[in-house]
Amino acid sequence: MEIAGAICSENNIPDSIRKRYAKRNKGVRKMVIRTEKQEEHQIVEDLVYDVFKGTKFSDGFLEKELVKEIRSSRFYVPELSIVAVSDSGMIIGHIMLSKFPLSGKNEDKVLLLSPVSVDPSYQKQGIGMKMIETGLDMAEEMGFRGVIVEGSPDYYGKTGFENHKEFGLTAAAGIPGDYLMAQELIKDGFRGIEGEIDFSIYKCLA
Repeated sequence: MEIAGAICSENNIPDSIRKRYAKRNKGVRKMVIRTEKQEEHQIVEDLVYDVFKGTKFSDGFLEKELVKEIRSSRFYVPELSIVAVSDSGMIIGHIMLSKFPLSGKNEDKVLLLSPVSVDPSYQKQGIGMKMIETGLDMAEEMGFRGVIVEGSPDYYGKTGFENHKEFGLTAAAGIPGDYLMAQELIKDGFRGIEGEIDFSIYKCLA
């Protein structure tokens, strides 16, 4: 099924999300967006490493270890480890949404979006945005209320993220507040949810 310049099919993508996806902008080369398969774990880890090792702020090992650590934790949501696959069958992108406690609470209501990886050869084509939009839709369908992400406000703002302070959330010491963002998946999704955003629940981020 071709949808808005991409193919969104198989592996836990609900029909309701496919219909919403069809209304989005065209322009992305043909691809499949789906849930990652277990046998693709190593391929995804290698992709994440290769994407981040060439950046100014990372050598790639941290992000690769984060993926592995999330998978081995109680916060892992297999359905929300999402890949983009090219028409030749190559995995060219990956995002991971995982349960995220705030001050040790509400881990079944809030998600962390990290990491977000797109093969450098396929960047600046909207692939990351398509994966994020699909993941957010799936998370909403699954009953989650909000998502946290650390990254560029210019980039993540395009998919509806706002500064975390807009929702009454606080950041642990050492986390740059200007780059800490959140998004409600339902109206007033963060109402009644409070606490500190602290990434040190993962050894690789402590």
